[in-house]
Parts: sequence; structure tokens; C-alpha cells
Amino acid sequence: MCSSATCYLCIIMRSSFDVAKCSFGCLFGRGIYTSGTSSKSDTYVTQVASSKYRAMLMTRVLAGNAIKFTAPDPTLVSAPPGYEAIRGVPGSGLLYDELIVYDNDQVRPFYLVIYDVDT
Repeated sequence: MCSSATCYLCIIMRSSFDVAKCSFGCLFGRGIYTSGTSSKSDTYVTQVASSKYRAMLMTRVLAGNAIKFTAPDPTLVSAPPGYEAIRGVPGSGLLYDELIVYDNDQVRPFYLVIYDVDT
């Protein structure tokens, strides 16, 4: 792991996820976003220019009772009452599946996957 303050991968590996560091204005508000579709996750990977490799975290997510959304709602700061997560399903405005949680304790890094982007 590196010690760069801008290497989010290493920060997450050292101290896990922190919803307080998540951006505002995302499709389902300020939360921790995961997806079961690796090609969706790959669109968020930043590649170091000197390397042909990329890195992605596989996580374990405790979704609990997740509510399905087919359209974005960027005003969310938590799942609605009675739910612990948002399950974004492909539909209006959403191309891939997403699972969004709003509590740090609901997600943990599990595997670090290193892959080659050359085809």
C-alpha cells in the first residue's frame, strides 16, 4: 500500500469505507456505492499512467432490507424508514445494478483484484 493522501484504494484498505468522505450529488445521494457488475465498477478505476494494471476491491455488503429504485434520487442521505440500503436496478437513468448503503459498518473490503487492461 502507498501512503498517498489521494490514493483512495489504499485509504480504504487501511481504514475501510467512510461515508463522510463520499461525494454529494450522486444518483442516490451521499452513500457508499457498490455493484455486482465489474464493468460498471471499472468505469470508476483510475489507472496509474505507468502501469498496464488496474485494481478493484471486492466487498462484502450487509444490505439488510433493500428497497429497489429504478430512477435516481440524489437527495437521499439514508435509506427510507424500514430499509437499510438502496438497490438501484437498471431502468430509467440507470444502466447497471448498484447497491448503496449509508452506514460505514455495512461494507468491508474483502478481496483486492489486480487485472490487466490490455486485450
